[in-house]
Amino acid sequence: MLSPLDFLDYCPACGGTIDRAKPHAAKRVYCCIECSRAEYHQMEKIARLEAKKDRPPCRRCGAPVPVGKLSRAVYCSKACQSAEFFEGRKNARLEAKAQRSPCRHCGAPVAAWKYGGALFCSEACRSAGAVAKWCDFCGEAFKGIARRKYCSLTCAARHRQARRRFA
Repeated sequence: MLSPLDFLDYCPACGGTIDRAKPHAAKRVYCCIECSRAEYHQMEKIARLEAKKDRPPCRRCGAPVPVGKLSRAVYCSKACQSAEFFEGRKNARLEAKAQRSPCRHCGAPVAAWKYGGALFCSEACRSAGAVAKWCDFCGEAFKGIARRKYCSLTCAARHRQARRRFA
């Protein structure tokens, strides 16, 4: 059991005096509720900071994650977080390009620097891979990709106008 000698006559938080003449003041440690709460929150804060000291280092650079950051933080700074994000996106893009299908004409791999929908490895393969077709509007022969129906934009526009007239 605690004795009155265990309690001091001054507040450990602010140094103010504790009036022991008031009711229930015999077991009082702090002079007021504000000092009690402030000390409690300070103890909580210290405990949280101690718990954060044992977390793993930064995922990117290996530096220690500052104690002031959130407990779920895995990067030491915003710069490390951004660099990791953009590097990951870049690697994903390059992996997707590396897995694309080979050239439709010669079977050679399509260069990774070409845009994502590239079907041919070079301009020569693209021209050679074109199929001889007949224009649906004027009947003229032309070389084009499989889905093309008209030899020029002019023929496509004339076909649309003719379709509107007869519709």
